[in-house]
Amino acid sequence: AERIANEFEQKLNHVGSGALSSSVLEQQLKVMSKELDDIVISAFRKSVLKERFGGIKKAFDDADKARKAKQVKDAVDQCKQYFETNPEVKVFVALLDVGSNAKAIGAVVTHVKTQLKDKAAYVFSVDESSNKVSHACVVGQEILDSKCGLKATEWADAVVKVIGGRNGGKDDSAQGAGDHVDKVPEALSEARKYAESKLNKGN
Repeated sequence: AERIANEFEQKLNHVGSGALSSSVLEQQLKVMSKELDDIVISAFRKSVLKERFGGIKKAFDDADKARKAKQVKDAVDQCKQYFETNPEVKVFVALLDVGSNAKAIGAVVTHVKTQLKDKAAYVFSVDESSNKVSHACVVGQEILDSKCGLKATEWADAVVKVIGGRNGGKDDSAQGAGDHVDKVPEALSEARKYAESKLNKGN
């Protein structure tokens, strides 16, 4: 029992060292939480280990929450700044550095839908832990009203042909997940090209 407790303590030292990436640390903490429940050691030693594990887990959760909130803000700021710098441009297409943070992608969609009704956006993100590409697009109401033919679901269909996976949505917004991470640059190009072909036709 003493050896098991010591081995678990060594694992705690490792995960608490700050050497692991957030995605690896998250996985390790999930596994270790179950291990800690199951190991048979003295009640006192277990309570000490649980307290230490709880501290590491709370520090991770707090940092993860702050990191994700910053990603949401940065993603929206990136979109806002792009249109402020290029007011004549109608479409924002970008690969966001937000990993699996779906809220960051959703925040860009909401921002365009509510604040930039004469604009459209298509954003992508790569989650390296699952090797998936999350993507979402939004078409502002003024563009829909112009009858140029740019609809979110059809826009997403064009992208899915490149990165695979599935998509769903409506005329004003759509989202999906693809599995060809290596095709992301091509998907960005296709998203831009497809939107411009519709918007130029509508002018």
